[in-house]
Amino acid sequence: MAEEPMSLDQALTASYADALTLGVSGIDADALARRAEAARAVLAEQSRRVDAAYRGAAGGAEPDVPAPFGTTLVLQHGGDLNAVLRDPMFALTLQQQMGLGYGTEYVHEDDDPRWESVAPTAEDDGRSITEAARVRAALVDLGAVDPTTGDAVVPGPVRAERQQVDPAAIAAQIQSGARADLWDESEWPDRESGEELAPFVSVALRRPAQETIESPRFVDVLSYEIAEARTVGEELPSVTAADRAEALRLAPQVWDALVDRGEQLAPQPKWWRSEREQLRVESPTLQARMEQAYLNGYDTRIQSGLAYDDAADDQARADIGGYALSEKVAGYEALEQARQTLDREVPPMPFYSEEVADAPLSADAAEALVTAAGEAGRWGGLDAGVDDMLTRIGARMAEHPGAPSVYAGDPRDALFNYLDPDAQRAQRALPQIERDNTVRAARALTEAPQRQGRGALFERLRERRDERRAQTASLTDPGRQTTALHQALTIK
Repeated sequence: MAEEPMSLDQALTASYADALTLGVSGIDADALARRAEAARAVLAEQSRRVDAAYRGAAGGAEPDVPAPFGTTLVLQHGGDLNAVLRDPMFALTLQQQMGLGYGTEYVHEDDDPRWESVAPTAEDDGRSITEAARVRAALVDLGAVDPTTGDAVVPGPVRAERQQVDPAAIAAQIQSGARADLWDESEWPDRESGEELAPFVSVALRRPAQETIESPRFVDVLSYEIAEARTVGEELPSVTAADRAEALRLAPQVWDALVDRGEQLAPQPKWWRSEREQLRVESPTLQARMEQAYLNGYDTRIQSGLAYDDAADDQARADIGGYALSEKVAGYEALEQARQTLDREVPPMPFYSEEVADAPLSADAAEALVTAAGEAGRWGGLDAGVDDMLTRIGARMAEHPGAPSVYAGDPRDALFNYLDPDAQRAQRALPQIERDNTVRAARALTEAPQRQGRGALFERLRERRDERRAQTASLTDPGRQTTALHQALTIK
């Protein structure tokens, strides 16, 4: 009998995994198409209910119409739940659905009542990691995802990558805004139905590009866009001095992009440079940046341990362990890139030179050390390979007194936000993650196909081992026949 797709009411009361399938199992093209069509129908019904709720709302009250979990993502990815799980918005959506996501709360204080932004805590992130692993395991059991793809469901705050602010795109928005008709919305560029104007189109509406780029508001908006790209998922990000400094660094690039697009501009505003110099004086030291990176890495370490300890079953632990393993591989790559950068940017000193030792580090070298400090906080003491790479970086920088140690933070500071029992649970779970990953890898090797081929490989390895033993014995036993290796060693 054919499967009956879920209705909106069924999707609203279903579990997270069932709501994603919308009553359609399978991973073939037909199943994906039927699941996407079911998502379309559910969202259409939800939209009709929203319209009816607004029509019936009294006194301008905001109606509360629940939405099914993840249906929009299912439709966006054409019913492909493997793609849904890989989408960073999935974890953010799950966290929000669990009541653990970003939001606001009203703080009632007599002298200063206010709304404040609320962000997920480390404990919230751990709970969402565990729940995401449960959802994936349930989808595997339902036959709605391909279990061989190695998809790792990762919480949004950990997975989300910093987005880039593109000077060329900003220049295009400024130019479009300058040429738009302020009173004719149909001619406003970069505007889609129901959406606001792009930020720099709004800044530049009916203003010459020169006037726009010289205005303080241009740098204010650019600073906010940089802060928003840095704090993925936060509704009202705070603009830091570092965001402002980055905006003043990017502003000349926007100016150059406008010139490339044919704008005739006067020289760049002098106040950009003066404010940039002032912010540089106020910017955090390399020691402070490395310390913060170390503490952030250590905090991720603790979250991983807590999530593993809280995991509901072996499949959930396997998912979390798989993510930790991929994270470690990424750490190897980051440390190798950091090492190469330091080899390139920091001059070697075969003989000590105070002038070279005291020379300031380049921005790239400083960033490489910040990266290394973050990986030290995340993996230091847990993995011999990481420890070796950190030791090599430390040795490379030993003769430069301006370079702080990669172990720049104190783990006790990172543990300050955790209760002692939780910190102890996490610390116990961390080596267990490493052991379990090793066991899983060994089992995968022994259970893999083509055992005969592996047997032949092991046999060749044993033969080479025996051959080396024979060669070593011939060197120490005069009574044995001289081997080719021995002959080669005795030729002068």
